[in-house]
Amino acid sequence: MSNKVPSSSSDSRNNESRVLPLFIAGIVCFTIATALGFGAWSIFGSASNDQNRFGSIFTKIGTSTTPEPKKEEAKKDSPKNALPKETKVEITEEIEGILEVAGGEFAIGGGNTNRPIERSFIENFYISETEVTNSEYFDFVKDTGYLAPKGWKDNSFPEGQDDLPVTNVSWTDAKKYCEWLSKKYGYEVRLPTEAEWELAAGGIKKFKYPWGNDWNDEAAASKKTKGKLKAVKSYELNKSPFGAFDMVGNVWEWTAEKITLDEVKGKSAKKALQEGKKLRIAKGGSYNEPKEKLTVQTRAEIPQTIRNKSLGFRYVIIKSKSIRKTGLSSKNDSN
Repeated sequence: MSNKVPSSSSDSRNNESRVLPLFIAGIVCFTIATALGFGAWSIFGSASNDQNRFGSIFTKIGTSTTPEPKKEEAKKDSPKNALPKETKVEITEEIEGILEVAGGEFAIGGGNTNRPIERSFIENFYISETEVTNSEYFDFVKDTGYLAPKGWKDNSFPEGQDDLPVTNVSWTDAKKYCEWLSKKYGYEVRLPTEAEWELAAGGIKKFKYPWGNDWNDEAAASKKTKGKLKAVKSYELNKSPFGAFDMVGNVWEWTAEKITLDEVKGKSAKKALQEGKKLRIAKGGSYNEPKEKLTVQTRAEIPQTIRNKSLGFRYVIIKSKSIRKTGLSSKNDSN
């Protein structure tokens, strides 16, 4: 019996029969691995990728990609919605009979005065709507025991004269009243400067009269119309751009302004200064003056000790200087 070596053709067929199953098994494994990998990416990676792809769009349209807090929580945490420590109250609601005057750059002087033209910036302030009346001044006299004006009996004004402007008060009397009112209201109260008075009377347009630039006999009492002292607000037309009544006519009004020798115009006023008397500026004219003197710009040079039946006053309040909070006192010139 002879031994035979297998031929090469049979060996090749045997190798092919072994490779084919391996190739098929590899394809199957690759397919399964690919399917598993894609599934895992879909489950774990799509959410973060979507956020990265669309996050900028959400931001542009104002949509948050994080859960929005409940409305109650957002309101509680927002400083804008926090309750104020104090409820804001406008001073015009807190104090009756005053008006706000919007400040700004303002010029006075020149014209028929010896005062040079002066420009200044005036802060917002408040001014009394009318001249101080008898009834208002009575409260001051009653509360402080201060000297009553001439013509009063038993420290009280004549019956039926409640709403007439108080008269026969000196500059010092008016200043004392303002100091008393400062303590009562808790804000600095004082006589107006000449610039403040003119701004409140003629407005930023600098009207010649509170109602405009043309005289009107029906707007104010004057010597021509045989006028007499009347209750405040008797002339509806006599109202300034800010709403203040009777800023020309009725009575002259004291201001805080002190006049100097180089500004004085009248001979008698100049003599008074030379004698050592202190003069103040009064504004607005009175019921017994010719209409030519009843203008916003007219000024009178009066010794501060004078008391006269046609001389009264009104006051201003400076809200920014609250004596409740700062302890400020009136800064009127007491000399």
